[in-house]
Amino acid sequence: MTRRTYGQGSIFPYRGGFRALVELPRADGRRQRKVIGGASRREVRDKVTATLHARDNGILARGRTPTVGAFVAAWLDQVDVETSTRKSYAEKLAHLTAAFGTVRLRDLTAVRLDAFFAEKRRTLSPQSVAHIRSVTHNVLQKAVKYGDIPTSDRAHGPGPGHAIQGRLARCRGSAALSALRRG
Repeated sequence: MTRRTYGQGSIFPYRGGFRALVELPRADGRRQRKVIGGASRREVRDKVTATLHARDNGILARGRTPTVGAFVAAWLDQVDVETSTRKSYAEKLAHLTAAFGTVRLRDLTAVRLDAFFAEKRRTLSPQSVAHIRSVTHNVLQKAVKYGDIPTSDRAHGPGPGHAIQGRLARCRGSAALSALRRG
């Protein structure tokens, strides 16, 4: 067995099983490690490989992600708009925070957002739903930029063996943002 290089995790015996430490990226440059445990060295090695793959493809979020409610409140405080626009944004985002306020950003999925907007289409006008969707898209784009939502360019593009037919694949953002783009 060859020695692992820096950042690829170290596997060692720990309390009747094995444990590994893997370095993860941080936006602020500080060190962050993920602890992975298992009953056998092979099990831990497989988990480490999956974690490294997710890390290298940008799928892992950085650190502990805030809740949707906390992120929306912070976004509303720092967005550079007029007071009346901020009030309008707050009214639109109240729908989102009522439904997902306690949900962590990393746990917000496209399926959950699709169900949310389907329910809103039954109770609100199409224009109101479009406005809520637009402001939600802006908030989630900022969360992706800050690294609070895990993303992967590969996660939304064509899989192996599929040809891109004469157009560029625009595969940025998370599954949640993809749901917003589908409209």
